[in-house]
Amino acid sequence: MATITFETIKSTVESIRAAAAKRMEKMVMDAGSIAPTHGKDGRLHAPCDNYVWGDVVYMGGQYLPNNEFDAMFKPEHTIKIKMAVSLLPQFQALFPNDKAGKSWDQKGVQVAYFYATVSTAEKTALAKILPESGKKLVLVSEYGEGTSKQWKFNIAPYIKRCLDAFGYDWLERAVEMVEFEYPGMPTTLETNKKTGKLTLRTPYQGQMVRYEYFDNTIYN
Repeated sequence: MATITFETIKSTVESIRAAAAKRMEKMVMDAGSIAPTHGKDGRLHAPCDNYVWGDVVYMGGQYLPNNEFDAMFKPEHTIKIKMAVSLLPQFQALFPNDKAGKSWDQKGVQVAYFYATVSTAEKTALAKILPESGKKLVLVSEYGEGTSKQWKFNIAPYIKRCLDAFGYDWLERAVEMVEFEYPGMPTTLETNKKTGKLTLRTPYQGQMVRYEYFDNTIYN
């Protein structure tokens, strides 16, 4: 059973938002005490004509580029959190624009996935405490034979599927995507010195692996 509680998730998210709010205050002061508009898309926009942002003058409504702000505020990642349905009101209060999927019975408890849209900063912080998946890829040699299905891991077919679908630009997100499909597998992205192409590397290649399952539900 997962030991992470909703309060842990809430305090993590709120601390990120509080830090972002302080940063925003400084940005507003630097801009002349006129707050930029925070649009529904999570971006900053000039509140009026001749608005000075950094060293550039913008017209009202124009997008104000700020990578640091985007990382802290802009909701551009969706994560799923397995929770007891009884916690749905609390999750919706924390993430008011998001919803849960269909529920099912798990050992007498109604559970569901809550799909939260978060900023890069929130995603990074939550990833350190929250197991998004209820399974982890492990080496058989490290955990014994076990009873789960075992197989010799080969990352090549997965890379080919991704390249066929997205092209080589996709590889810049490869580590994140591989971790999503194969939780627990250490992966690095390396550049071929001769060709300059990116390649995925993992010590699990050619090794016997299996999935280890655990309960990652947030119950309280």
